[in-house]
Amino acid sequence: MNRDAGQNGSRYLKLDCGDKILIKNFPQLAITAGVVLLILSLVWWQQTFGFKLDYIRCFAFSDGSCRVGAIGKIFGGAGYNPIVFWIGLICLGAGLVLKRSRLM
Repeated sequence: MNRDAGQNGSRYLKLDCGDKILIKNFPQLAITAGVVLLILSLVWWQQTFGFKLDYIRCFAFSDGSCRVGAIGKIFGGAGYNPIVFWIGLICLGAGLVLKRSRLM
């Protein structure tokens, strides 16, 4: 960070290239985080419900039958929570929108 004199003589912070790299790569970072979270939520869902496709709706929603059918809890694992899926989907969507808006 550099300190430079402003137009009216006041001091302000001027950030160097580090912040530009982060801002420039933020859409790709959000897309990557979204994909990783979606994959993690899929693995967590599979570990909780096994390969029972009857519980596919539990991947995105949590209702009574999803809580009852969670076999992962029986073996001491954490029951699946779809919040990870939704956060991953939001990150992926936001990253794609930001990437597209920068191209236009």
